[in-house]
Amino acid sequence: MRNLLLILAAASAPVLAADADWNGRWNISYPGAANRASWMEVQGAETGRPTVKFVSIYAGDLNIANEASIRGGELSAVFRYKQRLRQDEEPVPVEAIVRARLEGGRLSGTTERTGSNQPAVRWVG
Repeated sequence: MRNLLLILAAASAPVLAADADWNGRWNISYPGAANRASWMEVQGAETGRPTVKFVSIYAGDLNIANEASIRGGELSAVFRYKQRLRQDEEPVPVEAIVRARLEGGRLSGTTERTGSNQPAVRWVG
């Protein structure tokens, strides 16, 4: 039994090490968008419960993900907030979903807003 636990621990080590590579602050740029930049910070990626913070290009505000996970080499983070879609209307719940992959020490990702007919915004970090 003890040997089985050691084997399982050793087998999971590469996965945890790969997840730990997500940790840090990443400068984000948007191909084709002049002078647009933001950043994303990932902490605790190796714990299975990462914390993700993102400074948006729109208002420059700091957003903390309501949900975040790393599965199959992909980071997924969900940000929930309320937004006024029209000036005369009440704010409505909105979700922004960030998805990213880590390839060769660089991030490649998208951000999309639920309920929007806009395409996902592509970015690199």
